[in-house]
Amino acid sequence: MTLENRLEELKEKIESAAEAGDDWMLEAITDGSIGEWKSINRADFNQALANANAPAFPTFNTTEELDAAYDAAWNRLQREGIIAAIEAYNDGRPDHMQLHFDKCKEDFVDPDAGEWKPYGAWNHRWDLVFVCGTIKECRTMLGRIEADEALQEQGWGEV
Repeated sequence: MTLENRLEELKEKIESAAEAGDDWMLEAITDGSIGEWKSINRADFNQALANANAPAFPTFNTTEELDAAYDAAWNRLQREGIIAAIEAYNDGRPDHMQLHFDKCKEDFVDPDAGEWKPYGAWNHRWDLVFVCGTIKECRTMLGRIEADEALQEQGWGEV
């Protein structure tokens, strides 16, 4: 087997592991357990996956495959948690005050954040409101927006 074939085989195994991790996490949170997962940090998340038994997290032969599966599961959790946080923020708000969620382009660097973040929230005019990479970052930004709105209702801020 040539080196090129070995690399292609490893790439396929890593992609398969990532898909398995993503699928496992989606199933876990679709069953209604997102609340159990969304406030956990990455180190505790990895430990929880290692201990998961209902259903068990898939096992793999290499650390590269396991890392890919853990990363994919973490990314799925963050994406679904951010969507849930934005949906909760939007609940009961008129259309023009709602935020829209999407994945950021790979080459986009937000000047305010100073770095690339995987997800963004836009207003009804598709102006970027904030970028985030984790549920915690999203909740922080939503909290700041709500605090600004409360100050504006009291007569503070922009007129």
